Amino acid sequence: MTRWAPAVLLAVFSLTVLPTATMAITGADTVKDRKAEPHFTFGFLPFVSTDLLVKMFEPLTDYLSKKLGVEVHFETAHDFAIFQRRTVNEKRYDFLFTAPHFYYLAQRQAGYRAVARVDARKLYAVIVVRKESRINSLSDLCGRKLTVPDRMALMTALIRRTVAMIGCKKGNEVAILPTPTHNAALLNAYNRTSDAAGLALVTLNMAEPVVMNSMRVIARIGSPSHIPVSVAPWIDRETAGKFTKIILSLEETKEGRAVMKENDWPGFKAATPQEYDVMEPYAKFINY
Repeated sequence: MTRWAPAVLLAVFSLTVLPTATMAITGADTVKDRKAEPHFTFGFLPFVSTDLLVKMFEPLTDYLSKKLGVEVHFETAHDFAIFQRRTVNEKRYDFLFTAPHFYYLAQRQAGYRAVARVDARKLYAVIVVRKESRINSLSDLCGRKLTVPDRMALMTALIRRTVAMIGCKKGNEVAILPTPTHNAALLNAYNRTSDAAGLALVTLNMAEPVVMNSMRVIARIGSPSHIPVSVAPWIDRETAGKFTKIILSLEETKEGRAVMKENDWPGFKAATPQEYDVMEPYAKFINY
């Protein structure tokens, strides 16, 4: 399983890019130019630092390259806003792994079609504090600093809605401080530069043991939908079907199981675009 340590805090904030031939985070190109190239581009939302994202998902793109017989390039962006613009405005990605509320917009504004989703019941946000903290409930957050991921992250939206219901007195509200990524939010609380952190439960579970074992969960909030995998509308039916079959059958091959085991992923199950209609309340206020 890929884990990250407290020492990566600076890398998290600078979004250091690992040198890799099949990864890019900069440089816009047109759909026409990209389609002329003999490869597919798989876009991954930058919900964790770039180096960790590469470790998590480059084994999957390598596996897809082998099974499809066409190179599949891993790509991400510096932040959520850039990633969403590349998805919707530039139509940059052939395959897409993004948050449920971003998919809601990608489906309606750019025609992406969900074919699979992470095989887990719900996507959870958690609010954590250091174990020795005197914060024991949500009401104890009043007047404290709470670090969260990017302002556009679904987990941030879930956490903001939860915090808004605490009922802190005016002048003693929770100070919600966005950071570039989920692990950045967590490491701020771990390093005591914030009093608490809100992030995805899956990110907490992937933390280095010294970090995870130092934290205590005080709240857990469920999302209506889990992360989808979708296909762009310009991908032909045969390729889309083959891609979907490969994604859904990862557990059936030794190599596929190795890809999932590397990052402790639960695998994928079939999904439809209609499943994400419930994300409208989370998507309608997104500005990018």
